[in-house]
Amino acid sequence: MGNPLNFVARAALRWLAVLSAALTLGAMPALAEADPGQPHLVAQLLLASAAPAPGSTVDAALAVDPGAGWHIYWQNPGDSGYAPRVSWNLPKGYALSPLVHPAPVRINVGGIAMNVHIGRTLLLTRLTVPAGAHAGDSVTIRGEGDFLVCSQDLCVPRAIKLERALTVGSGAVDRAVADEISSARRSVPQELAGDVPFRVLPHGISLTLPAGLPLGTHGRLAVFSARPDEGTLGPVEQVGEAGGGSIEISAARGTLADGPDHDFVAVLTTAGSAPRAWRFHAVLAPVAAAAPGGAASHDAFLALGAIGGAILGGLLLNLMPCVFPILSLKAMSLLRAGASEREARLEAVGYLLGAVGVMVALGAAVLALRAGGEAVGWAFQLQDARVVAILLLLVTAISANLAGLFEIPALPGAGLGRAGFVGGIGTGALAAFIATPCTGPFMAGALGTALVLPALAAMGVFAGLGLGLALPFLVIAFWEPARRWLPRPGGWMATVRRLLSLPMFATALALAWLLGKQAGVDAMTRGLAAAFLLGAALWWWGLRQRSERHGWPVALVAAGALALGGAVPYQAEGTATTAASDGSVVAYSPPRLAELRRQHRSVLVYATASWCLTCKVNEASSLSPARVRDAFARAGAVMMEADWTRNDPAVTRLLSDNGRAGVPLYLFYPTSGQPRILPQILTPDLVIGLLAPPRRT
Repeated sequence: MGNPLNFVARAALRWLAVLSAALTLGAMPALAEADPGQPHLVAQLLLASAAPAPGSTVDAALAVDPGAGWHIYWQNPGDSGYAPRVSWNLPKGYALSPLVHPAPVRINVGGIAMNVHIGRTLLLTRLTVPAGAHAGDSVTIRGEGDFLVCSQDLCVPRAIKLERALTVGSGAVDRAVADEISSARRSVPQELAGDVPFRVLPHGISLTLPAGLPLGTHGRLAVFSARPDEGTLGPVEQVGEAGGGSIEISAARGTLADGPDHDFVAVLTTAGSAPRAWRFHAVLAPVAAAAPGGAASHDAFLALGAIGGAILGGLLLNLMPCVFPILSLKAMSLLRAGASEREARLEAVGYLLGAVGVMVALGAAVLALRAGGEAVGWAFQLQDARVVAILLLLVTAISANLAGLFEIPALPGAGLGRAGFVGGIGTGALAAFIATPCTGPFMAGALGTALVLPALAAMGVFAGLGLGLALPFLVIAFWEPARRWLPRPGGWMATVRRLLSLPMFATALALAWLLGKQAGVDAMTRGLAAAFLLGAALWWWGLRQRSERHGWPVALVAAGALALGGAVPYQAEGTATTAASDGSVVAYSPPRLAELRRQHRSVLVYATASWCLTCKVNEASSLSPARVRDAFARAGAVMMEADWTRNDPAVTRLLSDNGRAGVPLYLFYPTSGQPRILPQILTPDLVIGLLAPPRRT
């Protein structure tokens, strides 16, 4: 099962959407009652026996008729709406079982998939009469029903009072009602025994159903997620035979939530006959057990492409302001030491192992947490303010070293300036850890693919990211012409080293800002105090190094700084980042997006985080300019900010549904039709060009 917090978050978002609709409609009750276009909803409790015997169980149903052209919702309503809810008031000892829905019908309005019941619908239940009831007792069953009744253009919440009187008696059956309930029971999905394995594909899932089901015959097949608030599965794309006569179904992912198991309903609609439906429990299976023929080669092709993208993405990470100084310093250390070819190559191999090791470890953590039902993605650790505080102290130490306040070789173990195999491992690991907040070109698709590949192939993608990060240093070490291109050592190196401290200090400043965004001003002040204390300790250490004295007393001050930084709270109330206060950008939520799409409005959803440099550059250059915002206002279009600075299961699902493991992600939903993913590097003209020209009057 997934994290229960995911369920609570999705339920809360759905309730907010429903409440908004209810308030809007409730503001004009008189108009609603007078409008002949409103639904004429009728709901009543049917009993197969109006005179049930003591101790008996009676077939019953809640019959709901919303009127022609209107529908109500299934137990999982899909991307919009809510299922019927009934609160019963029963006499003592009486009980009604939970409502059982017949098979649903899928409709699509403005690109929003909904699971509904059209026309008169019987929601089945059973009434249990207590054994202590006496013949001749008159009892009344009361209830309050809450229904959302919709047409193609309008949704109206309806509250209906339910009441049914009965008299305990002989158990005589009302044959007409019993036959109607029996007919409705045949439309309830048939339960399949055993678990059905499913496999996650890059943009969908694959289900392996047992042999004997007529799913490959003529007709239209649809598969529904049966659990409330788990989203919707997309259209069935392929039905074929698998090993042993079993049936392989491939369906688009849609908005289905992540999870190791699901409950599904498959509905086969054939012309001229009643639909047939089956309900089954699906569990995530090893790829080898559930994969159809040819899937292994498909996965291999995906893995090779993802590894190539990861290598290119890792290579580009070296241009980031927090990584480039580290790479430059290692290159200068080779110049200063006049390292031999063997020494240079040994240090480069260490750098590679450190970078690959950290990337693989972080990737393994992501896969393990997702397998356990957690909604996490790449760079998930930066959603914890304590990790940000540690990074702030780490970058402060690197900045102080580059500025010449102290020399890392005096520290035990490995470091930036320490040569050799062990020093290379430490520097590579450090560069990889600091680089994880960044997601640039080629990386997004590669990391997203890694999350749907088998574990071994996914590890290859994460290793490719580390290889790309280490590639420049490997070229310098293993290719002699590259080393000859490096300038000769001299006094200029000290100046360049100090200049390289500037982007690192800027990175530290950005981390302090992020700390404030995540956990509040108090946490940011504590982090800055810890960074100041650590900087002073390292400066003191550097003074002792120059006088050739031991630096161990300084370790106490440094330990205090680390303790202060580690005491930063995970988060503070009321400090989450929000969308623009001027209303030009709204916060992302699936119900809000569904409502905007129902209104046929263009929507640009951008998934971002405060620690994502690419995100912030795009927002400043291409999403915030006045001419961009004005163009959206004129077109009636909306920007939605999906903030992933803190862990948000809804945003995580948005990323995974679109094949991404981290931010940024830019999705444009036109007024109709399917959304499309935009490039990771935006321009104002590209964003404005998404909008359709204004209609001429």
